[in-house]
Amino acid sequence: MEIYSFDNVTMLVNERPITGYAEGSTIKIEDNEDSILPKVGLDGAVSYANNSNRSAKITFSLAQDSASLPRLRQLLQSRTTFAVVVRDATPGSGFMLQAENCAILKMPPIERGKEISSGEVIIYVPRADLQ
Repeated sequence: MEIYSFDNVTMLVNERPITGYAEGSTIKIEDNEDSILPKVGLDGAVSYANNSNRSAKITFSLAQDSASLPRLRQLLQSRTTFAVVVRDATPGSGFMLQAENCAILKMPPIERGKEISSGEVIIYVPRADLQ
């Protein structure tokens, strides 16, 4: 049995690694819609349809001093799409997500205070096929 370590997880945005994750942060990949769409008829019979929408969101938090924040803000301001790779190399439970034509939906607010703050970044993935 392998012991999980975040050291096995990497994320590349526009071919550059993301660094400076906030303490306690996770990388969450979540489908935008259900994969199966149930339909219930008047008589209670149930039918299922496959949902062809395979889009997802990747959500993660970065510390305010993360070197990745300026690059991500630059990508957002340029209004261009980019490639994303998320890879977990843990033997037995790892995966890889490779996606093109992604876009930043949300950047964290700019906050300054006594302590280092963190903020959430959300990236839209048009087609999230895990390998």
